[in-house]
Amino acid sequence: EHYHAHSAFADFPVVNITNEGAQLYCQWLMDKINQETSSAYEVEVRLPSREEWIRAARGDTNSIYAWNSPYLQDAKGYFLCNFKKLGAEQISFNAENQEYELVKTYDGPDATLTEPGGNYPPYTFDLYDMCGNVAEMIAENGKAVGGNFDSPGYDVRVENIEEFEDASPLVGFRPILIIKD
Repeated sequence: EHYHAHSAFADFPVVNITNEGAQLYCQWLMDKINQETSSAYEVEVRLPSREEWIRAARGDTNSIYAWNSPYLQDAKGYFLCNFKKLGAEQISFNAENQEYELVKTYDGPDATLTEPGGNYPPYTFDLYDMCGNVAEMIAENGKAVGGNFDSPGYDVRVENIEEFEDASPLVGFRPILIIKD
């Protein structure tokens, strides 16, 4: 109810925006910047392609996560992004169908929510929160990458793709700005 309007959420990611809304914001920002800058250059503002987003998240590494490590925690045990933490106590073997299943062990509301940007150390190129917290829209309509606060650890990988149809509290966007000569 207050997420977009209350100052307490000023540093939180923008969510519940449709792809069309994100595109319109990019157009508005591009027009605003181009009107306010000198005619020496022009900027383009848009959603990144999947490849551009992966390059920004991964940098010069081939790591599965943006922080250049195969682990979700650092050496001191601190988590490196916001994601759904699942433990062994939530995995059960169903003898009837011979499969492992995820069991909800807590009936209350989820304790995980979006967090303010910058709660975790910056990754390559000094970018924050490329994986986890909220999945980020890419130029391909209906696709987001990087996982979100409700994704298990495997799904906050750089290469993870999520599909969405409408505005969602799990999906945000990060426009790119290209300076043209």
